[in-house]
Amino acid sequence: MTKNFFWKHFLIEIIGVLILSIGGSGIMKIGLGNSAYDAFSMSISLFSHIEVGTVATIINLSCVLVQMILLRKEYKPLYLLQILVSIVIGLVVNLFYYHIFACLVPHTYLESLIYFLFFVVINIIGVSFMVASSMIGLALESTCLVVAKKFHLKFTSIRFTIDIFFFCAVFLFWYFAKIPLTLREGTVILMLLFSPLVGLFAHFLRPIINAWVNE
Repeated sequence: MTKNFFWKHFLIEIIGVLILSIGGSGIMKIGLGNSAYDAFSMSISLFSHIEVGTVATIINLSCVLVQMILLRKEYKPLYLLQILVSIVIGLVVNLFYYHIFACLVPHTYLESLIYFLFFVVINIIGVSFMVASSMIGLALESTCLVVAKKFHLKFTSIRFTIDIFFFCAVFLFWYFAKIPLTLREGTVILMLLFSPLVGLFAHFLRPIINAWVNE
């Protein structure tokens, strides 16, 4: 891996992280529902009063630690960049959710839905940059890949199991801690749109990124 190759991919993925964090914080702020991961982070935040971006950072760093434990000597120094990515996600989410988007209060359901869909597209574009580049990756997805390879399981099965855990935990927080339910109709919209659109955008971006990186 040349320095030019590394720094171009690094720049692309940092841009992707910034975009997906802005989109994710917008989705959470609108309040029409979240992905399983974000709903879990928000539930812990509402219960513990820790900022949601900080909760996300803690979860992501825990995932990095799991990778280190499972891979041991096979753990590559490049993967340490996931620590930076995790911290950036937390900082950007806190900045936008609590400050920049503080006054973002739609007055009608239609306004909320339009904002929600806008931020979903923003989030998907950011994730697509990460997927199309595929050098660093996101901590949770990378951990699922490590677990799948380590125990000869399917990545999709591991990722699905994690989402089920998040969903169950969110309902338990809602029922026993009496906090607002962070899963709504937007959760279903995300489940239907997210993977197909990430695949579409990543397919479009990948040849453009490869051409630029290999210049």
